[in-house]
Amino acid sequence: MSTGHEPDDLLDLRMTKISTYVFATVLVTLVVASAACGPDEGGCSGILSPTATLTLDRTPITLDVGSQQQLSGIASTGCPTDSPPPVSWTSSTPSVASVTTAGIVTALSQGEAIITASALENRVNGTVRVTVRQPQVLSITPSVSVVSFRERQTARISAAVAVTGQLSRRVSFSSRSPATVSVRVIDSVSAEITALAVGSTILDVSSTSDSTKRVAIPVTVGQAIAASIRVAGLASTDSVLLSARRQLSAVVRDSTNAELTGRVIRWASGTPSTLSVSASGEIQATRAGVARVIARTEVGDGSGDRVDTLTTRVYGVLDIAIAQPVAAMEEGRSVTLQTAITATAGIDRTLDWESARPAVATVSAAGVVTAVSTGSAVIRVRARALSTVGDSVTIQVLERGIPTSMLVAPRVDTLSPNGTRVLQATVRDQRGAVLQTAPVTWRSLTPALATVNNSGLVTATAVGDARIVATSPRASGTDSLADTARVLVVSPCSLVRPVVIGATYLGRFDLSSCANYIGFALLDQFSVTTPTQAYFSVSLTPSFTGSLIPLNIGTAFFGLSAPPNATIESLSVIRAGTFGFMVAAISGSSGPYTLATSLDPDPRRSCVVTNATLGVTFQTAVSPSCISRDIRILPFLSPGQRLRVTASAASFPVAIELRSFNTGALLASASATSAGGVASIDYTLVGGFTPAFIRVIGGAFQTDLVAMTIN
Repeated sequence: MSTGHEPDDLLDLRMTKISTYVFATVLVTLVVASAACGPDEGGCSGILSPTATLTLDRTPITLDVGSQQQLSGIASTGCPTDSPPPVSWTSSTPSVASVTTAGIVTALSQGEAIITASALENRVNGTVRVTVRQPQVLSITPSVSVVSFRERQTARISAAVAVTGQLSRRVSFSSRSPATVSVRVIDSVSAEITALAVGSTILDVSSTSDSTKRVAIPVTVGQAIAASIRVAGLASTDSVLLSARRQLSAVVRDSTNAELTGRVIRWASGTPSTLSVSASGEIQATRAGVARVIARTEVGDGSGDRVDTLTTRVYGVLDIAIAQPVAAMEEGRSVTLQTAITATAGIDRTLDWESARPAVATVSAAGVVTAVSTGSAVIRVRARALSTVGDSVTIQVLERGIPTSMLVAPRVDTLSPNGTRVLQATVRDQRGAVLQTAPVTWRSLTPALATVNNSGLVTATAVGDARIVATSPRASGTDSLADTARVLVVSPCSLVRPVVIGATYLGRFDLSSCANYIGFALLDQFSVTTPTQAYFSVSLTPSFTGSLIPLNIGTAFFGLSAPPNATIESLSVIRAGTFGFMVAAISGSSGPYTLATSLDPDPRRSCVVTNATLGVTFQTAVSPSCISRDIRILPFLSPGQRLRVTASAASFPVAIELRSFNTGALLASASATSAGGVASIDYTLVGGFTPAFIRVIGGAFQTDLVAMTIN
């Protein structure tokens, strides 16, 4: 130890060594020159030792606003026996960084401040530079970078946030498409996301302290795995009414039986001719029968489809037909088309009409067709409930008809005084078509013999040859069409009315009828003329008790009784020529009757007696209910007359008998020996006139035609 002051160069050298040591150990030690301690005294003289120091534990530091840092310093007097003196602290800029007496630095605002530590009455001190900065979010690190899952699945996402200072590490989660992916916050740094619908979106993870700090996580939602699909809205036990519509739906479920919504359903009909299905699942029954509905949806993993098939039954009938189709009509005319509808109860019967060519013919909603111009048009009618059901008719529109010809019928007729007959006048156009609305004017040229009213009703007044004329104006109006009918008015009992085979005559007993003639109170006489052999029937339906007397005018012998309002029938086979029959009233009753004739009646339908003239070949029949049939021969057989009759039947041996009509006595008989064989009678009458008939006899339970000849 030196007893005096050390040289300056020695002091400088020592300071250099101390500074070097402090820098190397990150400590600051300040040495202040002072009087040396006396070594022999065991203490210090109270004068600051040259080795007094102040050591700090920090170099320049950086703090974030709001953060704190503890500084510490150790002071020494340089004398080993002295206790460390206290250290005091000050800040050069307290608004940036403050410091407590204990050395705790608090960062208050952005900037710089110098913290000074002092001891030994500021004779030793040291400084620390403090830089204060704003706190910041450094990074966000999510637990996953990409999310891929399926509908109805959930996933948990968390994020680690690196910050400076006292900033919050809380984050927020948000979905850019909440309809695709929803978010439920769990805590400040995690959330649960749920897949709601197929698609993709972005999940944003943001710092709540600095919204510019965020991470975008791509999220993809695939279809949920469909475990099953079931058709709803129709049960397999249901029945669907024809033409009915019904909206169906389908329920798709996953393996947990949870319903999957928003799935694409593909609909189809397994029986398209019976039931149609729209893309939305609406069905319409189109034909009765068994129907199948098919619903499909994707499984969701690329393996194919889930399928459900429902079988149901369609019942009901719907049919529409145009009942009275019109083939042609004239320009300007209208006609209402009538329809026949067959439909099961509950089926809508509303119809829709349309014309394929409205310029030619239009049609109203009620089916009224109006001809517009010449040409042809198809008129269609459809069921509104089922458009595939309907009918159509093609209508030819013709030029407006021009009255060209007129014909009165009958052109010739016979009446008795007080008798009436309605004449018909038919006007035709240039095409021969009847003009239904053509006006007709009637006039009698012989009013003393017969009169006529505006409807063509002729009334006979006196015996003579009457003339009735009908006229109709032409289109030009300059002249008229005309035709004349002749009405021969004769005394009542000499009147014979001609009847055409296959026609119906409406008669009436009135003041013009023949009275008290050949034993009948009232009588009308008729004739039938045929150029060839004819097989026909005559039926009578009177409103009174009457009689039908066929083929023998002037004799009541073959009269058939007819009760009021009942119908009797007579079959007749006549050769070429004219033959007569009568309708008679048994008493003085009067009133209307109906007389109808038909050609070639079926002889098997009844067992009525058949009238036949000589010189005919025809077929008759027997049946289980009519094992024998009588055929009356007209006229009566005369003395010495030869009669030849043959009969044959394909399925049985026929037998025939010739008998007297008066007594029933057997005159002759013959039998075939086998089926298909011929039975033949050759008989010559001896004696007076004889009414006769032939009886055809068949075996039991035979139903067959019998070929007959009578000569």
